Parts: sequence; structure tokens; C-alpha cells
Amino acid sequence: MRKIETVFFDLDGTLVDNYEAITKCISVSLEPMGITPPTLEKVKHTVGGSILITFEKLIGKNLAPQAAKTYMEHIKDYELLGLKEMPHAREILQGLKSRGIKSALFTNKSQKSAENIIEFLNLSRFFEKIIGTDLHGARKPEKEFTLLALEKMNADFETSAVVGDSPYDYKAAKACGLMPILVATGGNSFESLESLCPGANIFKDLREAEIFIESR
Repeated sequence: MRKIETVFFDLDGTLVDNYEAITKCISVSLEPMGITPPTLEKVKHTVGGSILITFEKLIGKNLAPQAAKTYMEHIKDYELLGLKEMPHAREILQGLKSRGIKSALFTNKSQKSAENIIEFLNLSRFFEKIIGTDLHGARKPEKEFTLLALEKMNADFETSAVVGDSPYDYKAAKACGLMPILVATGGNSFESLESLCPGANIFKDLREAEIFIESR
């Protein structure tokens, strides 16, 4: 049985619900462009790759860079709006820490936003590293970003897992041979994850994921 010593957690849709803030800032970014903003539900099913990719999906590749730049300029004003932990987020982090399993945050959100969110929710003590991105840097599912995360944690891919809610997390894990563990708590249903992520360990929530990890 493959032992897990290090877990790389996704943020949005996995550990936190930050969709209200993201939706608000997307709206603010699109307003000066005269584009009707998407609904929260639409945003929930679009985010994951990065804010640039999100805008590419919403308004096309030509307009996305302008909107993404505006978003990054304003997200600090909205990033805590409606913010809340996902069910069982604190419990899984506490449980892993008590068992000596190392945790890192592994997110396509900007480094500063990720740090602010984790600090606001008083979750910082559970993470050895917070590994975020910038607008044009490496990100999930690029192999370079997963390798960077492994290096920062001094972790071995054979004893590491990625816990996330999307195919981006699955592909980031598979890129370097980490174990993919997915929860159907974000924009993808259980059935969708099963279809898009063959061979992944898929659970309905973080409580089930914790039981699986601790059984290894």
C-alpha cells in the first residue's frame, strides 16, 4: 500500500468557498468593458485553471488578458467577501497534522491572495508552505509547477498526494506521479470527475478523503 507523507491541497472549491468574492471581482473587471457578468454558478463551474484561463472561457482569449489584469488590481478589495471554509476542511488539516503528515497549499490563486485567505481563516498553522502563482507564472496542471511544489516541500512524489476538486488538480498530480485525490465539492460533480479523471481516488467530501489518507 502506498504511504502518504505529504499532501498538497488545492484551495478554491476544496478547502474554501471563495466563489462570491471571485464572482464580484469578475463583475467589476467586466463592467468597464461593457460585458454582462456571469452568475455565481457559472463562475463556480469555470474557475480552477487560473483567472486568466477563467476569463478566456468566459469572454475569449483576445479580451481575457485585459480583464485578468483588472481583476488582479482589484481582488484585494474583495477577496474575503463571503469567504468560508468548506465542510470538514479544518478537521482534515488537524487530523493530518496530528498524524505527522505534512500539508502544503498548492493553488492557482495568487500567492498574496492565498496567504491572506489562509491567515483570515486562521489555518496558517496547518501548512508548511503556501505555494501560489502570479498572473503569467507556472500553474496547475503544468509539470513545472508540481515539481516546484515538491522541491519547496522537500517531498518525494511516491509518498505525496494532491487533494483537489478539479481535473486541473488531477493532471497536476499525474504530471509527476503523485496520488490524485479528488472531492466533489467544487464545480465538478462526482460523475464528472469519474469521467474526466480516470484512476483518481474520488470522494464526496473531505471527510471521506481524510479517512482514505489516514488508512494508508
